[in-house]
Amino acid sequence: MPDLGYPFLGPDRPAYCGHPEFQLNCSGEAPVITINSIDYRVLEIDEGEHVLKVVRTDFWNNTCPEVLQNSTLLDTTFYDYASDTQYLTLYYRCLTATATGDALVASQFSCPDDGTTHTNYYTTDRTRNLISGYTLMCDESVVVRISNSEAGVLEGGTTLSRANLSAALDAGFRLDWDANNSRCGNCSSFGGVCGINSISSEFACYCRDRPYASRCGSDSPPGPGPSGLFSRGKWQIGIGAAVLGIAVFSVVIICYYKRAYISTTRIAFWKTATRDRESDVNAFIRNFESFAPKRYSYAAVKKMTNSFAEKIGKGGYGAVYKGKLPDGLPVAVKVLHESK
Repeated sequence: MPDLGYPFLGPDRPAYCGHPEFQLNCSGEAPVITINSIDYRVLEIDEGEHVLKVVRTDFWNNTCPEVLQNSTLLDTTFYDYASDTQYLTLYYRCLTATATGDALVASQFSCPDDGTTHTNYYTTDRTRNLISGYTLMCDESVVVRISNSEAGVLEGGTTLSRANLSAALDAGFRLDWDANNSRCGNCSSFGGVCGINSISSEFACYCRDRPYASRCGSDSPPGPGPSGLFSRGKWQIGIGAAVLGIAVFSVVIICYYKRAYISTTRIAFWKTATRDRESDVNAFIRNFESFAPKRYSYAAVKKMTNSFAEKIGKGGYGAVYKGKLPDGLPVAVKVLHESK
């Protein structure tokens, strides 16, 4: 799937890069997001306007799902129906004898197992009032959401086929989302990368030196960051065979995802081809400049630890020494044992 930034989560994106309410399942031909236990196929994502265009997966190319479930309620903490949408009510297995009146005849649609004694109807916000005087004796009904423009198409026809109704549902509808949008915009404008605190699940702005609650350099850290790498007054840097600092800056590396190029891009999903992502440390350092991890020579590491003078701990993979970066930032340096 195309690269997406905060608040979305998907394959190869750690939990602190987005919010759990925006988890995308990318195993099929299009991304799927789950809201209030209902799965929605994602048709478009407009990151600039903070809008999703979605359709329920059980109604995708299908007007007669086996299990009917209403979707009138949203978690309004993060989502809200866009102003250009409305409810569509579908009535199933209604007695044909009650189908009188032009409004009802124009709103009929069929399902494979209707038989000769039953039919189905739909109502938009406007036509619901037109048929209020009729009594519909139906086995079940379900309320879904469609766009106002598609509702207008359905209301304007004199006859309705199952294919027309399916097309109106497949066109999807828009959802506005809010995941600390203003704070994320403020964070990005000061060179930070938006994410969440791995402990409290609150918003965090990840910067070159450490995470902040709002924007780079504005306040105290919001608490422990990913894997405990950031904490109040303590920072840890792991040293591998050649790269120092990747652990500290991994949240920035993974979350960045070419944010500058997609901040106002609308991405449409119909069929997406899977793409293999090959990591290239050297290319990353060239392309992402100040966000990249910094490499240190062994001589530099030896100097910053005063020749490994003060041992402060020992783990399963090596000893940990107290050190200080050239800018005065205190660090803990782990020197790995020889690996088999």
